[in-house]
Amino acid sequence: MLTKVAVRRLVCGLTQREVAHRAGVHPSVVCLTEKRRLVAKEEVRRRIAEVLGLRVEEAFTEDGLARAWEGDRNG
Repeated sequence: MLTKVAVRRLVCGLTQREVAHRAGVHPSVVCLTEKRRLVAKEEVRRRIAEVLGLRVEEAFTEDGLARAWEGDRNG
């Protein structure tokens, strides 16, 4: 399952390592967050979302999981 975090990262042409570096976290945090296997701390979620140009609410659910990507609803 793709997440909004993963899709946005790919659209931006960034690697997990680049997002991690810009957010100040280990690349495994980005990887596990994208796979919904880690609920990152609120501050980390905020930094990842900021790097990707997303609001935290767009990227993550209330319980801290990366939101599932639902695809293009127009096509």
